[in-house]
Amino acid sequence: MIGTCQLCKKEKELIQRSHIWPKFMYKGMYDDKRRLYVFNSEDPTKHHMVQSGSYQQFIFCKECDNVRLGSLERYASNYLYNKPYLENGEDFTLIPVPGGIQVIECKHLDYNQYKLFLLSLLWRASISTESLFENFKLTQEEEEFLRESIYKKDVVDEMAFPCVLITSDVANLDENFIAVDPTMPGIVKFYINAFVYTFYLAENKKDETTRQLAIGMDHKMGIMKVSSEQWNQIRSSIIEATIAPSRNKNK
Repeated sequence: MIGTCQLCKKEKELIQRSHIWPKFMYKGMYDDKRRLYVFNSEDPTKHHMVQSGSYQQFIFCKECDNVRLGSLERYASNYLYNKPYLENGEDFTLIPVPGGIQVIECKHLDYNQYKLFLLSLLWRASISTESLFENFKLTQEEEEFLRESIYKKDVVDEMAFPCVLITSDVANLDENFIAVDPTMPGIVKFYINAFVYTFYLAENKKDETTRQLAIGMDHKMGIMKVSSEQWNQIRSSIIEATIAPSRNKNK
């Protein structure tokens, strides 16, 4: 199909389907039928099953999907998802902080690649028409800023759409769903697998803690590692409202 690629904005042959978020982020989430739950936390009654994660048809050309976005995805997968980030090592150091939380200090990051990867998640969620993202939308100006930055590989300021990640050492429990929570003004949270990605959109929501944890030009980033109780509190409303009733009904 010939159409306008959403990233390069050129008339080109578009690939049949593109994942809004890369497939490696769904690893281990599927049920025994290779399905997972997709729903919006603003309306827990609206959910459906998908076979291979959230995707959309005919939005990117092959070069943008496989090369421009693909290179960012490969970097993020190789740096974080394919490494033992819950253990001390060359790239990760666990630092205890008050409140039963640890901060995983991520070192030796390529700032531009990982920052643009994070921004690509935010941008793709905003331009998508898939039902998962229907209650989240950036402004046209914000979308265009992110699109140009990703396409041109621009170096973006640390505090432009900073993102803080949260995880837990029990994050591999059987919680096969993805969700978007846009209910807090100026903040959007993406729940997917072992991580919660919290993007700070409004200036008044950004503080010193955000600056310390979000990826910086010193090539470091902090991931909040919470206890099992805290992790369950973060996700309990979604799990109890949608996942558990749906599973009980299907037993």
